[in-house]
Amino acid sequence: MRPALSILFFTTLSGAGYGLWFVLGLVLAVHAGYAPLTMPALTALAIGFVLSTTGLLCSVGHLGKPLRAWRALSQWRSSWLSREGIAALVCAVVALATAALVLDAGTVSAQRIAGLALAANAGVVVFCTARIYSSLPTIAAWRDARVLPAFLALAFAGGATWWWLVVASGGGFGSRASRPD
Repeated sequence: MRPALSILFFTTLSGAGYGLWFVLGLVLAVHAGYAPLTMPALTALAIGFVLSTTGLLCSVGHLGKPLRAWRALSQWRSSWLSREGIAALVCAVVALATAALVLDAGTVSAQRIAGLALAANAGVVVFCTARIYSSLPTIAAWRDARVLPAFLALAFAGGATWWWLVVASGGGFGSRASRPD
């Protein structure tokens, strides 16, 4: 089996991007309101956006007729690809709202809710991606119960690695800031 290079880039980049947003969402749910978290959170949101968008653009490049890619969103009742596209759009909106709350220093409870929503939405996108692969009848190796947990684990591992890189490169948790409620 030799998957197309665009599929490898899509799976790796978008998985890492949504994994980073998942990890960041969990971090915000636990550590919202800490001033040293602002820049790492914004950096992670930006990196996650670049990774996920680049990955999704790679997948569009794999389509036979990329100009018709928007039509894939209309089949959400029967297509995991359509569900993934819709979930990716929703996740991008949630990420932008999360960035606004972090940048504006919104209330701790709003940041926590946004973090949980970001983590949940990122997890849904990766879930939909895994279901696309596991539902393909042409590739027997992917029709396996381990595909879904493997996708989720790899996205989490990639996201945790990117989060570590963001924190290690100058972000991090320092002194605790005042916590408005």
